Amino acid sequence: MALRTRRGGSNNGLDAWPGYVDALSTLLMVVMFVLLVFVLAQAFQSVVLARRNDELSTANRDLTLERERTQSLTGSVSALNQNLAAGDAARAALLAQMRDLNAQTARTMAERDNLAALLRQVEMAAAAAATMNRALTARAETAERTGTRLTADLATRTSDLAAQTQRADAAAQANTRLTADLAAQTSDLTAQTQRADAAAQANTRLTADLATRTGDLAAQTQRADAAAQANTQLTADLAARTGDVAAQTQRADAAVQANTRLTTNLAAQTSDLTAQ
Repeated sequence: MALRTRRGGSNNGLDAWPGYVDALSTLLMVVMFVLLVFVLAQAFQSVVLARRNDELSTANRDLTLERERTQSLTGSVSALNQNLAAGDAARAALLAQMRDLNAQTARTMAERDNLAALLRQVEMAAAAAATMNRALTARAETAERTGTRLTADLATRTSDLAAQTQRADAAAQANTRLTADLAAQTSDLTAQTQRADAAAQANTRLTADLATRTGDLAAQTQRADAAAQANTQLTADLAARTGDVAAQTQRADAAVQANTRLTTNLAAQTSDLTAQ
């Protein structure tokens, strides 16, 4: 209406608002609207870009962190692979050691069984040797007691023979030969007594050797056999010497009886000479 009014007024006079002013004002408003829209669009775009830049920065940081984590995980995986390889090698070594230990255990068990068998054999041999040692010790003690009794008997008989020799010497000079025989018999008895003492000492040494050498079973058995043979020989020698002593005793008794007869004859002759 204003245009119409203005146009109507122009018809009446000079118009101060030409039509192009309306167009310019309209164009100016349109441009301002477009600029406003453009500014708003730029503002929104700048906000969106800033957000995207922030998101990109955050994504880059996350990517960097992920890369670092990936590298660290890669290193960890490598270390774990190395540790796994080392563990496999250690396990293989342990398995080998376990097999060796099992083999050593089997050998040890076999050796233990062998040692147990040997120990039982040694104990049986030791028991047998101890029994034999006790028997030999008893025999040696019996032989020693027998030798002691024989020594005492020989000493008694020696003293008796010495007294008989003195009585025979005092009785008559005719008994000189008998006295010499008795002296010889006395020396033989003394030698036999010394041999009996030596046999007793030998028995004592054998007993000490048997008592101190019980550690070696084989040597003890051999020595015990030797000691048994020696004891047998000594017993035989003692028996023979006992027989000799008995024979010498009989001879001494015969000599005493002869001395008695001679003494009786001398007394008779002395009485006859006194009567004459």
